[in-house]
Order: sequence, then structure tokens, then C-alpha cells
Amino acid sequence: MTKRKRWIKGLALAVGCLTVATVAFVGFRGYRMADMARDFEAQVRYMIENGATIGAAPAETTFSDIYLEAMFGDNPELLDQLRSVVRRGLEEDPDINLGEVSAMMVTHRQDEDGEVSDVAAHIVGGFPIGRMAPQFHRDGFFRSQIDENLWSVGNTVLRFLGRDMVLFADEDVAQTQTEIIEGILQGNIIPLVNNLEKPIHYTAVFPDPRRVVPNQLRHHVQAIVLRGSIAPYEGRSEVILLTTTPRSATYTASVVSDLKRVAEIALKTKFKGVVQDTEWGPMINPWWAYEMVETSKEAELEREENIVRMRTEYERVMVNAVLKTLERFGRDWRAMRLTHEERMDPREVDRLMATRKPLHYWSDEHRWGPDWPIGPSPEELEEREREEAAREAEREARQAEREADRAERRAEQAASRAEQAEAAGEPNPELEAAARDAKAAAEEARQRAADAAQEAERAAEAVAQ
Repeated sequence: MTKRKRWIKGLALAVGCLTVATVAFVGFRGYRMADMARDFEAQVRYMIENGATIGAAPAETTFSDIYLEAMFGDNPELLDQLRSVVRRGLEEDPDINLGEVSAMMVTHRQDEDGEVSDVAAHIVGGFPIGRMAPQFHRDGFFRSQIDENLWSVGNTVLRFLGRDMVLFADEDVAQTQTEIIEGILQGNIIPLVNNLEKPIHYTAVFPDPRRVVPNQLRHHVQAIVLRGSIAPYEGRSEVILLTTTPRSATYTASVVSDLKRVAEIALKTKFKGVVQDTEWGPMINPWWAYEMVETSKEAELEREENIVRMRTEYERVMVNAVLKTLERFGRDWRAMRLTHEERMDPREVDRLMATRKPLHYWSDEHRWGPDWPIGPSPEELEEREREEAAREAEREARQAEREADRAERRAEQAASRAEQAEAAGEPNPELEAAARDAKAAAEEARQRAADAAQEAERAAEAVAQ
């Protein structure tokens, strides 16, 4: 008996210790997430007030063959063409080499055989030509839709990128890229949409991001690389964090996992990115927040030596969310540029940018909802038709079931009246005939309900396939 009591006490002590350890671990992770958020907010606020940027590396170092090979060496053909366009660009304007690079985005196309074409390098930073730092428009979409802190973060991201943008590309590619960039900066994404007939591959490199990452990662992250592709009906993205040591990579992966979870919680709570149950059925509003949550959930986080990767794939609706974000950015950028660079009266800017859309904010081409600018594919339309047919079949099956229940109740009532008349010694042929008819009608209604249920089942199977 004593041994049993000791065994129970030992088990209770072990369970208690495990519970305390679990609570302590969860509490520590929660405290670290909150502490990191507070530090990052303070850091962002400080950089806003002081007009700081994301941080930059010398252009001469960033454009060197060694650095380009380190960033793009996994695709030799892309590396060769990139070196060629960068070399020609620097020959035409050697003063660019005296500046600093805060971000470099390289876009290209790649066919099924791996052949690379249309290589273009967009360089953002501070160069001798000099212009003011970009900001969000004071009355733009982000300013009106999100709170002060989040708006400040978004505004800071733009200012972090630097003052100037330089394009390195062949002449024909440069013309197309210029039309796309000018369209985006005017709040018009149609040129970009028209250029998505073939997937666009991109690689964005931030050579010195330490001033913008949370303080907890400042001494761990050396560079950030974004890779991916975008097409009308699919896209993929990969974030690569280069850290100093494998130990730093482990810590960075843990912090990134926490940040991913915080972002999902914010999208679900503040932006209502969840399926809401209403009286008329499930509803998703806003659709873009829900789509971002689902895309974040699908993201895979991996660690390899001193590299942390987070990759995800998405479909047409998320592509539209990305494109509409670019459209919002372009409208903000244009309003800011007209007001601050060209010194126009803000009222004149509003008049110049006025469109038929509510609040004069969106472009005339803009459409609400997840089906613009990329509409459903023929396969998706067929799937929608099958889903609608399945829902209609389900509604008809439920209606047939209700009608069968009512017919059976009427048959039972008619049979009961006939039985009561016969029990009273006053048989009524009319009541008996009515009872037989009601029973036949009930059987017929039940058969229709069974047929409708089978039809609904077949429609559901068609959707599942």
C-alpha cells in the first residue's frame, strides 16, 4: 500500500513539473513575442522621427562579380545575363558605383527548358542623382484602413528603401519594364497584368537589412533574399535569411516562427480574416485577409546550416491580393509625389486624381472582390458551376425530404381518421380511399426525396473529383 502511494505521489509530482515547465515555456514564448513587438515598434518610431532608411551597402561591392555570384550563382545563365546588363549600365553611368544600394530586385522569364530571357535589374538606394524619400499619401488607402501604428510601419518600409531607383536592362526589356513601373507608380496595374502572360520570376536582395529587422535578430541576420514567381493563376515565394552561424539560424527560425504566428493572429482578429457564420450562411469579408491567413498557414519554415527559408505557394486569389496591394501603393505614391515633389496644392492633386470610384481613390479599371484583375480560369468556372449544382441539389434534396415528411404526416392523419370511423362502427369508404391516396402520395414523395438525395450525392462526388 505504501509503495502504491509513493508511486502515485511520484506520478503526480512528474505531471506537476511537466505542467509547470509547459506553462513556463509558453509564457516565455509569449513574453518574447510581446517584448519583440514592443522593441520593434520603438525602433520603427525612432527611425521615422529621424528619417532613417533600411540600411545600404556600397554599390561597388553590391555590383561586384563576387557578390552577384553569391546571390545568383545557383542559376548560371541568369548570372551571366545579369552581369552583362549591370556592366553595360555602369559603363553608361559610372557615377552609380559611387552610391549605396539598399535593395536590388532582378526579374526574368524562364521557359520549360530553363532558358532565361528578359533580365532586368531594379536597383533602389541612394545615388548621386538624389530625390526625396517616398512616403504613403496622407489620405491613402492604408492611412484610412489601418491604425496609426500600422500605417507608420508601412510608411517606414517605403522610406527605408531609399531615394532613387535605377534600371539595368536591354533596351527592349527596359522599355517594357519602364511602362510597368510607370503604370504602378500611377496606380495603374494593367500593364503589369498584361505582362503576366508568362510567369515572371523575381529575386530581391537586401544586402544590409540589420537596421530594419527586430533588435533580437540584428546581430544574427546578414542579408535577406526574396525569391519567387508570379503568374495569372499561381505564384510562389521564398524568403531566405542568411545568418552568421548555425546557432544564429536556429534562433532566427524560432523568432520568424513567432512572427508568422503573430501575423496570422493579427489578420484573424483585427482584419477579420476568418470565415464568419451569419444568418444567411458562411461569409468571408475581407477576402484578402482570409487569403493571407491561409497562405501563411501553408508556408513551410526550414533551416539549413546558417540559412533560414520560408516558402509558400498560392493561387489566383492571392495573386489578386498582391496586385491590388501594388495598385494601392501606386495611388499613394502618385499623390505624394504630386504634393511634395511637384509642390501642387493637395486640393488640386485630389481633383487631378479624381475617378468615378468611391472617395476618388481607386483607378477607373478597379473592381471590388477577389476576381479582379485576374478573373477565374475556365477550370475554376466549371468548378464553381459544379459547386453551385451541388448546392442546388442539396437544397432540392432537403426540400424533397421536408415534403416527404409532410406527406407521411398527412397519410398518418388520414389513416387515423379512417381507423376511428371504423372503430366507431361507422366505416367511411371516402376516408379509407383518402387514406390510401395519402399513403401512395407519401411513398411517391419519399421516393422523390431518395432520388434527390442520390443526385446531391453524385453532385458532391463531382465536386470532390
